[in-house]
Amino acid sequence: MASNLVPVAVPALPDPTDPAWGLRASHQERDQVVTLLGDQLSAGRLDLAEFEERTESAMAARTRVDLATLVADLPVRWQPEGVGRAAIGRQRPRPDRDDRRGPVDKGGRSYIAVWLSLMVLWWGIWAAVSLGTGELQFPWPIFPSLGMGIPVLIRFFRRILGVDDD
Repeated sequence: MASNLVPVAVPALPDPTDPAWGLRASHQERDQVVTLLGDQLSAGRLDLAEFEERTESAMAARTRVDLATLVADLPVRWQPEGVGRAAIGRQRPRPDRDDRRGPVDKGGRSYIAVWLSLMVLWWGIWAAVSLGTGELQFPWPIFPSLGMGIPVLIRFFRRILGVDDD
């Protein structure tokens, strides 16, 4: 006589050495656990009173460990994102290249944009004061424009020549 039982991967309790389990639980994670509990209620593994008790506990849970203990005795698998073996070695990529545009510009364009914006602002102030007083004022914006512009232009030309200073 063949058995109708299907093996189920039952999760172990949270690994206390994994710091991700100690993080505070999100609303989405609480909802996931409540959904799992609802599935177990419909499967007959929980009665209504126990389902309500665990649901209240899930909604009041502060950490992921609190949520994991609510389903630890059930044949379901709940594992929040960023926890466990799949999370080991997972890091956010810090690309050195963007495949569409070649090397990633590490701020070169932003330096030039800021410099040009400030130059427009400074020279606009100078022009407004000159027009407002009716006489040509001393061109003071030349000093901050050169002071900030020379390093920006050096960086720009170094990038064009392929001498990367980053």
